Amino acid sequence: MSEAYAVWAFINAFWMTVVVQCAKPVNWDQCSRVNDWLVPWVRDVTEMYQKGAYHSEREILGQDQ
Repeated sequence: MSEAYAVWAFINAFWMTVVVQCAKPVNWDQCSRVNDWLVPWVRDVTEMYQKGAYHSEREILGQDQ
């Protein structure tokens, strides 16, 4: 998978799950607490980009490369 495609996939997923859902008034209370969901998400994405997907699971199973 190319790097540009991966970036596009993240942007698309973020748009569909966050922006579209937070536009609905019923979700405004949950979406307003950005520090509860955005900061951990950014940390997780950064770690996945650096170490690869499922790094901690592979490490636990002893399959880390």
